[in-house]
Parts: sequence; structure tokens; C-alpha cells
Amino acid sequence: MNADMKWLDNPEVFRVNQLEAHSDHCYYLDYSDMKKEKNPLFQSLNGQWEFSYSKNVKSRPVNFYEETFDASGFDKIMVPGHIELAGYDKVRYINTMYPWEGKEYHRGAYSMEATGAEKGMFSEAEYNPVGSYIKYFDLDKSMCGKRIHICFEGVEEAMYLWLNGQFVGYAEDSFTPSEFDLTPYIKEKGNVLAVQVHKMSTAAFLEDQDFFRFFGIFRNVTLKAIPDVHMDDVWFKPVLNQDNVSGSVTVSMKVSAPDAQNITASFILKDREENLLAEKSVQLKKENEYLEGTICADLETVELWDNHDPYLYHAYVELKAEDGSLAEVIPYDIGFRRIEIIDKIIYLNGKRLIITGVNRHEWNPKTGRCIGLEDMRADIACMLRNNINSVRTCHYPDQIPWYYMCDNAGIQTGNLLFHAFLIQHLKLKMLCIMRNYHQQEERFYVYTEQSEESEVSTAGELMWQTNIMSVQKRISDIHSPSVSRN
Repeated sequence: MNADMKWLDNPEVFRVNQLEAHSDHCYYLDYSDMKKEKNPLFQSLNGQWEFSYSKNVKSRPVNFYEETFDASGFDKIMVPGHIELAGYDKVRYINTMYPWEGKEYHRGAYSMEATGAEKGMFSEAEYNPVGSYIKYFDLDKSMCGKRIHICFEGVEEAMYLWLNGQFVGYAEDSFTPSEFDLTPYIKEKGNVLAVQVHKMSTAAFLEDQDFFRFFGIFRNVTLKAIPDVHMDDVWFKPVLNQDNVSGSVTVSMKVSAPDAQNITASFILKDREENLLAEKSVQLKKENEYLEGTICADLETVELWDNHDPYLYHAYVELKAEDGSLAEVIPYDIGFRRIEIIDKIIYLNGKRLIITGVNRHEWNPKTGRCIGLEDMRADIACMLRNNINSVRTCHYPDQIPWYYMCDNAGIQTGNLLFHAFLIQHLKLKMLCIMRNYHQQEERFYVYTEQSEESEVSTAGELMWQTNIMSVQKRISDIHSPSVSRN
């Protein structure tokens, strides 16, 4: 299969050869690897890449992905990072309009107002910047001889991928991971990875939000070695019973393994002090191309997860080969809690829950939405200092580590669209916390529907706004401390 630039114009094509979404669990060959600073099965490709900027598709370097391509004329760029903040193109902030409004005629394919002009609207546009990236790398020794996947945690907006001159895949998932199988084309030495990122595609019709528009590889890029016996997908489902004392855990698994292998999965649950609480095993059964199985465990007493004491248990799943040897271990922290609405009142574990929440964008005054763990830790600390127990991610899925940090800090997470509608029609009061990164100050403002007084944040400020209704989305299990997030 060859890459087709017309995919940019076709809303029916948003992924090609992209692997199916799965749980965000980490995995190791054994327990000793869990104690190492670096997982031997992971290899980061972050750092300096070769880079070329083009104004549109027509002017891009067409054959840049070939192994023999001379990239001596390319610039250097850091990954992760925004192309605009590296000195190319221009930074755009748009609130209620699409970027092309008043400049170019764009109507989505199959819309009532479509006239045929949508053909080539992005692939042939005079302005639709393209970033061409090249990364040269060797595989780490610990990765050799295994299946190799590559995970892009965030690429705005449409990306094409090649390895060693071979087309690998295409994706438009800007804020969720895109994973591809590199196994057919990977070498131990001298790999040439090429990525072409396009600023706009039909996916841009979905992004009518009030935020800065960037493009590029702005989150981590990681190679993942896949063991012969591997947990492809796992779902931990803890349940707190109505008595608020007892609970249960259900673990659903999908495992890939060589044909004709009998694989056993064991579920182990420990408390904070690593005391064993439950252990159960099941023989996995063949279902289509996967081995599947479910384990259920009942617990007479459980410690509850709440905002004041976010108690998390240590769960492990061990995959064992036919001979009983450990093939893979999956650690995952889980919590027991129950959120419900009774007579229009929100309850957490049977007690009324008062939401003190904030909006949060991923933001750094120097690097934009490309942030690191230290930025996230600073935001968590700021929220805890101000008794914040809920955060609304706006307007996109955040980096995966953020949700784990919130689980550990007792902060509930969610996302809610149409916040302007809620402010106008539900007359919600909003609290705004503005944190100045330079002065390390925290300032507080209260806004109502009648009061439009506000203070515009500078480049050195991060602004969050509360939205009491964010808990409505938080009730879902998508970002629960109790489940694996798909």
C-alpha cells in the first residue's frame, strides 16, 4: 500500500494500518524489571530529529522517506514539540471559527452545503503546512528479536509514517495515542523513520474550540518490544458494594501468544503495604485471534478511594507459559469507590460530594501544550494547595500520566463540552485560579453570568476555570481510578 494525500480530504479515511486502541497498562518480563529506572522493553525516540517545513502538500519533499534520501539540507527540530514554537509557520488562536473562515471555502464532504469543492480542499490547498521528520536509530539490544510497535502519544493533526522506505500507516488521532506495527520493516541497525505531519485535514472540522492551534509531534514517541506472550488489552473493574464495606474485582484479558500454547493468567491483589489479599488463576481460552479470560474476586472489606484519602491497591496480572515460567507481568493500581446521583445530589461512597473543580489546559508558557512531568506535578500541587478535588480537561484527552497523578492525589477528572452554554443557561458561578509561573502566585476571581469582568492571562500564566457540572462526565468509567483507560 502507498500513501495517498487524498486521505486528507476524505472524512471516511482517518486511520490506515493503525493498531486497535487498548488499555494503557505497562508490562514487564519479570518483577526485577519493574524496579529498573528504564523498562528494557521500551525505547524512547524523543530528542533531535531532521526536519523540513513546507507551506503545502505540493511543495513537500516527496521522497524524503527513502533510505537513500539526502537530508543534509534539512533543519533540526526537537521532538516532542510544536512546529510553530520552533520558528516555523505562525501561532494561531481561534475561538469560535475554523481557521479557514473568511479565507478559503471549505465545506465538509457529504454536508448539505457541499458543492464538490471539498475535493482537494486540504491536499491541494495553497496553505496547509507540512512538517517532514526523519529519525535515524538503532534498536536497543533488549529490543532485538521481538515484535516492535511504535507509539505516538500525540501528533497534530494528520500523520503519515514510513520505516526504511516502506509505508507503515496513517492516523488523525491528534490527542490520543497512535500505535503501529513496525515488525515487518525493522532492522537492528540503521533504521530510517520518516513522519510527515499535515496541519489540517478533514479532522479539523471537529476542532472548533477556543484554544491555540499548533501542529507537529508534540508528545512522546516510544518503541515498544512485544513479548511472545503479551497482554494486548486488560480491563480492571473494581466494584464497591452498597454496604460501603465489601467489594469485588473483575479482570478481563486479551492475550496474544504463539499458536497451540496453553497460557495461564493469575490475578494478585495487594494493599499499600504489599500484603496479599487475593490470588486467583484462570486458563485462557482461544477466541478469534486472541486468548481471552476473566477472573473475579470478592473482598469482605476494602479501603475506599475518596478525595481525602485516595487509597489505591496494587493489582498484578501474571502470564505464565505452559511450563509454568513467568512470561509477562502487568502492574496496575486500582481503587474502590462509587459515584451516584440521588435526587439530583451527587454522592461519593454514600456521602454527599461537594465539587470544587477547575478547568485545565495542558500548557507551559514556553513550550505550549508540549509539557513534561514537572509541569503536571506543579499543577497537581497547585490544586491540592487550593483544595481542588475535580479537574475538567479542556478540550482534549490529556497525557496518560496526568490521570494516574490525579488518581494518586484524590482528584477526579472529566471533560465537558459546551461550557459556554452551561454558563449562560445554568447561571453557574465560576472560580478561576490563575497561576503565574514566573512569580509563583495564585490569584482568585469569581465570575457570574452577569459579570463579564475578567483578566486576560499573559504568556506566563496558566488559567483554569471551575465547572461544577464536570462531574457529570466524571461519573463515567472512562477516567476512573477504578478502571483501565482504553
